[in-house]
Amino acid sequence: MTDAETRESHLAPHLLVPVTSRTVIDRNSLLAQLKRIADQGYAVEEEEFSIGLCCLAVPVEGFEGKVALGISVPTERFRKQFENHLEALKTIARMTED
Repeated sequence: MTDAETRESHLAPHLLVPVTSRTVIDRNSLLAQLKRIADQGYAVEEEEFSIGLCCLAVPVEGFEGKVALGISVPTERFRKQFENHLEALKTIARMTED
């Protein structure tokens, strides 16, 4: 199964339900966001699940497959320290590749 087929088989039976006013509920917007994540190599979630909380995740190869390493940070601190958080996660992800 291709990535697109896997994505479609997961999305087809699931409704995009808003949890906050920032939750992505438009399918085309979600697909664009997934492409952006793949292109940049990390995912950012800004108050889509909980107001006042942002999340950052990077892919990790290893551990017998693909997993994600992520953090959740209060929004203000997340925005001020974004580059530091991203670099720390990327560094840890690289350490697991060995």
